Amino acid sequence: MNPYRLALHFDAKKPVFLSVSPEGFLLHGETLSSFNASIQSIQPLRKRFHNGKLVCFSKNGDTAKDGSSCSACPHRSQCTPKLRLTLHPLDPELPSPLFIELAFSSSQNLITYLQVLQNHDLPQHSPSKFSIQNRGRWGEVLFSFLNSKS
Repeated sequence: MNPYRLALHFDAKKPVFLSVSPEGFLLHGETLSSFNASIQSIQPLRKRFHNGKLVCFSKNGDTAKDGSSCSACPHRSQCTPKLRLTLHPLDPELPSPLFIELAFSSSQNLITYLQVLQNHDLPQHSPSKFSIQNRGRWGEVLFSFLNSKS
C-alpha cells in the first residue's frame, strides 16, 4: 500500500486531481494504467492561457472569473473547453473524491460513453473503468462500464 495515498484520506481541505499522460493517470508521482470509479458530477469549464500562464477561466463554461459572459468574450476562440469530472474511486486505497479534467478527444469519448450508458438504462454514476489510449504526445481517456461480474 502506498503511504502517500493513505495520507490523502486525511487531507480533506485539498482536492486531489489526476493528470492524464500517454502512459496513464498520474497521482502524486504514481502512474495508474487504469482504475475503476463512478462519475459523481460533470462540470463544463473553460481555460485561457497566455505564454503558458492561466489568464482566465470559467468554472461553469458560461461566466468568466471576472463575471463577464464567455459567449461574448473576444478571446473565446483562445479558450480551451474542458469537462471536469468528480469521481468516486472503487479502490478504497485511492482518495475520494478524485478530480480529472478532460481535453477535447477525451470529452468526446465521455459523451459517447454516456450515450451508451443511457442506451442500457444505466445511470451516469454506474461503476466504470477509466483507461488511457497512448496517442504519442498525449493520453486519451477511454471509458467502459463494469458489468456485475467485474
